[in-house]
Amino acid sequence: MTRLKNKKSTGVVALLFTILILIALMLITILFLLEMMDLAAAMIAGVVVMLLAILVAIVVVMSANATSITKVKPKPAAVTEKNLKNVPKKIITIQKKPKVIVKKIVKKIGPDLELQARYSELNAALEIAKREKLSLQEKLKLKEIEFEQLKEEYDDLKKSLREKIRELDDKKRTAREDAEKVSSFELKLQRQRNYLESKCKALEEIEQRRVESERKTKRELSSIKRKLFQLNSKNVELEKLKKRLEKLVNQKNVAVESLREEKKSLKNQLKEITKEKTALAKELQKTKSKIERLNKQKNLAKNVVDVAVEMENIKKHRTKESKPKKSKEKMLAKELKEPRLDISRLKKSLDRIKTDIALKKFKKVKSKSLEKKTKAVNADEIKTEKIKKEKVKEKKTEEKPLFRLNFLSRLKRHEKEKDYEIAETPKKIVMADNIVLEEKCQDKLDVSDRMTEIKNIAERIQKEKGCFKISQLLAEFLRKYPDHNRKEVMEDITNWLDEEENIVNSGKKVNIYRFVAL
Repeated sequence: MTRLKNKKSTGVVALLFTILILIALMLITILFLLEMMDLAAAMIAGVVVMLLAILVAIVVVMSANATSITKVKPKPAAVTEKNLKNVPKKIITIQKKPKVIVKKIVKKIGPDLELQARYSELNAALEIAKREKLSLQEKLKLKEIEFEQLKEEYDDLKKSLREKIRELDDKKRTAREDAEKVSSFELKLQRQRNYLESKCKALEEIEQRRVESERKTKRELSSIKRKLFQLNSKNVELEKLKKRLEKLVNQKNVAVESLREEKKSLKNQLKEITKEKTALAKELQKTKSKIERLNKQKNLAKNVVDVAVEMENIKKHRTKESKPKKSKEKMLAKELKEPRLDISRLKKSLDRIKTDIALKKFKKVKSKSLEKKTKAVNADEIKTEKIKKEKVKEKKTEEKPLFRLNFLSRLKRHEKEKDYEIAETPKKIVMADNIVLEEKCQDKLDVSDRMTEIKNIAERIQKEKGCFKISQLLAEFLRKYPDHNRKEVMEDITNWLDEEENIVNSGKKVNIYRFVAL
């Protein structure tokens, strides 16, 4: 029983040690895999663990053998059911089957002869046991000799193991130092790796930006090519317009010269008219005095006519009446104290006065027409001066094609003599082509909404055609929103154009024919 127990305990200890050894090996492998240990350090640790396992196994085997030798006792003679009667009353274990113990109380039955026989048997068994004991003692001596030999071997192994452990400790220290160096080197490498990764990411981003910039540049190049094509077409148009401009300039010079000549002639006419005016003023004063005198004569003539009528009436009644009536006529003539006036002569003087008044009125009308002509001449001179100033500005700004277009459009306008007129009444819009549009009084957009809408329409036209006319923009807006006043919309457009920095503005009001490129 004791031997079985010892074997069980040694088996449990061996199992525990094997589990511990396996755990140690697993830890070593995990550390190696996690790069916490080098290959050399892992191999050294594995060898150390294996040697420790061998030592533990040897110690366990030795301890198991020692316990089995010391604690084994000789078995007593086998007790059968027949001999139970002669055995004294006590507890006897009977092994009927393996690993099964049956306990029975045996009573003392039978004579003393059986006891004697039993005693003799027991003596014989004792002798056998002594012999076995001697043989076992011999075996024990042999085992002791073997144990001493094993002990010596164990000591030698222990010494060699200690030396190896020292060597391993030295190697372990060196390995630790190497591991520390390697870890520091690995840290440096990790830092360098992180730095290089960050640089790689930055380079990738730069590459992406470069690719995007290349795409953008390609797009810009394509747009620039389109614009160049448009500019070439515009240059052709510009050359045509330049030729036309030269013709117009020549025409303008001729017109200016003719206007100057007309101006001189008109000035001479004005001088003559002023002279005539002064003469007419003098004549007017004379005619006024004549009219006053004639009015007096007229009044006198009326009185004379009345007197003549009365005289005729008196002549008619003269035949009927007596002579003393002649004395009455003489008395009336004496009272008048003036000679008789002829009625026909008075009529002629009245007709002359009427003709003088008509001439006066005609001369006034003529002077007014001359003043209008002089004003028109002055306006033409102002226009020519403006054109000269614009020409000077064009020479100064030869690099700005928009200004040239502006100047050309103004010349075109001057040639056609069609101004963009806006009526005074807010409900009527007068175009250059004499088209009248009546506004409807409905809900209108705010100023900000109008500005945004104008910008959107301008961008759309600019995308489609590359440039736009203000008249076109205005027409598009009014087509979309017909309820707005053209004057207000035009003011909004001019304000928006003045705000834009890339528009060439001549310092005057915005021309309706001006080209604008956004």
